Amino acid sequence: MKHVGKQISTKDKLILLFREVPGEPDNCLVARTASLSQDDHDSLITVLESAEGQQASTLAEILHVKMNGAGRPILESLHINKKILKLPSSDVALTPDTNTAIPLSEINAAIRGEEVSAPESDDSGVLTDSKIAEGLRSQAAIMQKEAKRLLAEAKELSPTKKATAKKTTKKKASKARASA
Repeated sequence: MKHVGKQISTKDKLILLFREVPGEPDNCLVARTASLSQDDHDSLITVLESAEGQQASTLAEILHVKMNGAGRPILESLHINKKILKLPSSDVALTPDTNTAIPLSEINAAIRGEEVSAPESDDSGVLTDSKIAEGLRSQAAIMQKEAKRLLAEAKELSPTKKATAKKTTKKKASKARASA
């Protein structure tokens, strides 16, 4: 699942709001899930788990317009209640599944086009290149599955012209056979 992670130093569960702070590429903004009120937690998780939340490249963009139970934008509520934390991206790992933890600093570096290489490790807790690759494959599989679901939903709502033309041609052929 996108936007979910943990603080490396404390193992606290986090929701990633912004991958980078503007002007501070080595920092990110997160919400620590254990510190949230029940209303903020439930509202945040609902948006996070939604298709819209999973498609967003930055979760905060969606949280800015989605309302919590009190009728306030979720992002605004988190800000007012001082639940948004600025952390070094090197202390945050994204956890797209239960077996994968990818340091946010490495993801940001890869997005910026910088060369990233994680040192190989022998049970010291440091991610290896193969573990990172496994995590990326896992994320890609999840995204691929979601893309297929979204395409099917879009097709249901509004078939493409090609599909509509085939149906029209088949209906005309059926009518022609029936009248013959």
